[in-house]
Amino acid sequence: MLGAASGSTEVGESPSCRLGGILSPPYHEKATIYSRWQTMKQKLIDVLNHIQHPYLFLVIAMFSCMLQFEIWSFDKANGAAIITALVIVQALAVVCYWFPVQAALAILVFNGIGEYAIAGYGVFTSYMLLMALLILSYKLSNRGAIAVYVAMICYTILEGVLRPEFMPVQTVLAFCAGYTLIAVLGRFFRWNSERNRKYRQLLRVQSELRILRRDQMLAAHIHDTLSQKLSAISMIAQCQHTADGEDADAWRRILEYSSAAQLDMRTLIRQLHDSGESEELQFDAFTRDLRAEIDEDEQYLRDNGFQGHTEVRIDEHAATTRVLQTSSVALMVVHEIYTNIFKHADSAQPYEVAIAISADGIRMDARNTIAAEGQVVEYGGSGLQSLTTVIRELGGTLEGSAEGTQWRTKAFVPLQEAE
Repeated sequence: MLGAASGSTEVGESPSCRLGGILSPPYHEKATIYSRWQTMKQKLIDVLNHIQHPYLFLVIAMFSCMLQFEIWSFDKANGAAIITALVIVQALAVVCYWFPVQAALAILVFNGIGEYAIAGYGVFTSYMLLMALLILSYKLSNRGAIAVYVAMICYTILEGVLRPEFMPVQTVLAFCAGYTLIAVLGRFFRWNSERNRKYRQLLRVQSELRILRRDQMLAAHIHDTLSQKLSAISMIAQCQHTADGEDADAWRRILEYSSAAQLDMRTLIRQLHDSGESEELQFDAFTRDLRAEIDEDEQYLRDNGFQGHTEVRIDEHAATTRVLQTSSVALMVVHEIYTNIFKHADSAQPYEVAIAISADGIRMDARNTIAAEGQVVEYGGSGLQSLTTVIRELGGTLEGSAEGTQWRTKAFVPLQEAE
């Protein structure tokens, strides 16, 4: 009996579920409404994002709406002259978005004249006067805003004196208080806008600083990880390339590839350093890289049994060269000079390297004793010879000559400033 009485309810469906399905809209209708709302919200956000001057847009829209409500609720707005004047002042209000100072001043002048030239127009002047004062207080400097504020106060007081029947003392005081509040609000808008601008600038500087720090770390990592290994590969390849054998051609290719990789790596490191250095620190960065290159190459020569020393002289006027275009080539020449010593010099005799940096360029002079068991290897195809054309195109020189048992390399690389 009980089962028959409750038979109208299907298995798995409770009365509360059926009642909820009747009283509430289906789920897909809720999803459709929510989707439409999100679409409208996104469109509104897209429209607002295209507004370049939100404060001006807000002020113009607000006072324009207030003026329209006043026109609709006032019977004296039916005259042709008044309607024409209202259309003109509304057009000037819209122009304030693109030319805020000029259009706002035009509104003040137009309303000041129209109030007396057009009968009944003075009823509608207050909204546009307040809007113009707010825009001028926002866009002008402190002195400009104070000058406009004082002019408006004087104009209102003079109007109260000349026309007391239309501008009693209470009305004059009310207008002066309104002007004060509007002027303060405009200066607040200006302060807030400047604060936002400085905040965005600070965020941009912080972002650039993080990028510069990353570039510096990347440059240091590339140098520490690859520079010494590529230098060793290049030196060994040049040494093996001088010997005859069936692998000579393979060593020649290894030499070419390693030299090209070194040059590309140094160019990349210089670019990363340049992106992280201010203009005043460019020359300091170059001298640091130069000393690091010398220390690294000398350490490699000492590890292979060579002895010698390097003298570096920097002219006091050299630092006037700030942005260097040829610093990567100069560092490559320095590296190749030490490679030449490793390849041809007698390790039992000391070598000498002198490097002088002046305002016009870097001069290098290297001397070493030619190894007795070897011969002077011509530059063809590798080493310093591969840089000769580049140096000459830059206005520099590169020479190598033998004087008895001594080999001498002289080079000059101009340190040009970037245009």
